[in-house]
Amino acid sequence: MRGWEESHAGRFTEGAAVGERAVEIFRRLGDTTKLAEALRTLGDCLSYSPDTRARGRDLFEESQRLYAQRGEDSIAGQVESQSAYVHWHLGDRDRARILVGRGLEHGRRFGDLWAIAMCTTLLGHFVS
Repeated sequence: MRGWEESHAGRFTEGAAVGERAVEIFRRLGDTTKLAEALRTLGDCLSYSPDTRARGRDLFEESQRLYAQRGEDSIAGQVESQSAYVHWHLGDRDRARILVGRGLEHGRRFGDLWAIAMCTTLLGHFVS
């Protein structure tokens, strides 16, 4: 998804604009698979700015619910690590630790090295 590419290139405003449009389209179409992905991407773009971080948290949570409703638990570790990052920066340290623990559990269960790496990295930040 282009919004993801923009975000990871550091162009968060551009990524968010693409993500907003994608969320709008997939909501209208009722495509919950693509909507979950678009919400996650938009949440990622918004999570880097203190001004939009809380909305990013809410989007990650909605994305997680949609993935769970569809039985797509394998992606849970990744979304939980992203959500943990946001909770940590919003000052909800206890929730961040819970999400990292769940993210690691999901990552290990499904062999998701990305989730394991992100959660392990976050643990390092949390204790430093």
